[in-house]
Amino acid sequence: MSELEVLLCAAAGPITGLLFAYASSFLAHFSCPDFFNLCAGLSLALSIFNALPIIPLDGAAAFKSLVDMLGIKRSSEIVFVISVSFCAILLALGICLMSRGMGYGITAMSMILLFGTLFDEGIVKKCELS
Repeated sequence: MSELEVLLCAAAGPITGLLFAYASSFLAHFSCPDFFNLCAGLSLALSIFNALPIIPLDGAAAFKSLVDMLGIKRSSEIVFVISVSFCAILLALGICLMSRGMGYGITAMSMILLFGTLFDEGIVKKCELS
């Protein structure tokens, strides 16, 4: 596939989720406002989350294809560094929220995403072999 096709395929997930969130919030005006507002909120949150440039998510694939389309060399390394940076920011946010008694969901999610990023790049496999 061309880089434009990869970009469009990767962006299709978050864009569809945003359209569903909009449709749900529109339907909340006519029927079952609690249900449709809940659907809209969850869909919006998941779509924004999926658009983050972290390697297991669609945002990273879209970002990598965009960097490749711009002709920037070493796009894989750039996406990896940005992905690990976003995971570190999410981990810091999760630890901050966890220390204030607001749960550990973001901390757990950021650790899973960091492991997924490292596993995708083969770093985890290299550590197991040595």
